[in-house]
Amino acid sequence: MPRINLSNGKEVNLYSSRFIHVVLTLHATGDSEEIGGFQNGEAFSSQRTNAAVTQQGDFHGNSNFFDSEDESGQMTFNTMPASSSTEKFGTLFDWQQNSQPGVDDFINITVTNADTGQIIAGEGGRIQGIPQDQANETAFSLPWVVLFSRYTDNWRTPKEPMYADLSDNTKIGNYMNSANS
Repeated sequence: MPRINLSNGKEVNLYSSRFIHVVLTLHATGDSEEIGGFQNGEAFSSQRTNAAVTQQGDFHGNSNFFDSEDESGQMTFNTMPASSSTEKFGTLFDWQQNSQPGVDDFINITVTNADTGQIIAGEGGRIQGIPQDQANETAFSLPWVVLFSRYTDNWRTPKEPMYADLSDNTKIGNYMNSANS
């Protein structure tokens, strides 16, 4: 069954779950289409390129934390050789490879899970290359890797007040200032 592998390791079936929506947008025109019709065996996975936070110790053994400025990421779509998804990614790859200089040939892809509220968004994407073609009738899937200059992964905010305040940095800043005075 086709699946989506979320960044938290959870695997969701695409074929039978109508709450997963994959929307592809041409950056230059704003034209978009929901990629559907996934077939048995087609899967999707995504991940940020680097960790958002890294840790480094000083020579005294104290930990220092650093936020990464790298917001890039990638999505991999494993498509069946004879599917409409393969045709679409093949056409997009050819278009990106043959576009003239100065043409905005980037794509954006947004994956929304209407059940969990998770939204994965990739902006400024280019297809990395043509998947290795097994060139035989037993070829199971072709992995299309799309690299994005900006990759975000968001969830719904919990209903409890403690978490709602976390999305408003001014409240947290005011709290910290009052605690330090």
